[in-house]
Amino acid sequence: MEKLLAITKALSDANRLRVLMALTERPHLCACHLTEMLGVTGATVSRHMGLLRQAGLVKARKCGKWTHYTLCTGNVQIDTLLSWVQLHMPENEVIRADREFIRSCVLEKMECEEGCCG
Repeated sequence: MEKLLAITKALSDANRLRVLMALTERPHLCACHLTEMLGVTGATVSRHMGLLRQAGLVKARKCGKWTHYTLCTGNVQIDTLLSWVQLHMPENEVIRADREFIRSCVLEKMECEEGCCG
C-alpha cells in the first residue's frame, strides 16, 4: 500500500506531472533546466524530484553540483503508468510551452554552469 500512496502523491501535483511529461520529451534533464522550466527554486525542484524518486518514477544521477533525472523504465507497471499519464495529460498551453522549452534545450545544447548537461 505504501508504494501506491507514494505514486498517487507524486501524481497529485501539476509541476510533477509537467516534469514527467518533459522527461518523455528528453531522456534526461538537469535540475537547472527543471528550475527554469517550472519557474521555481532549486529547493522546490529537489522536493518534487524526491517525491518522484520515492514513488519509483524517476532516477537521479549527480553531476557536480547538479542532479540529472531520467524516467524509470523497464518495469511493466511503471511503464504502463507513465503511458497512462501521457495518454490522459491534457494538451494545454503549459504543456506546449514546456515541450518547446525542452526542444530548445536540445537544439541549443543548453548546459548547466559546470558544463555537464551537454
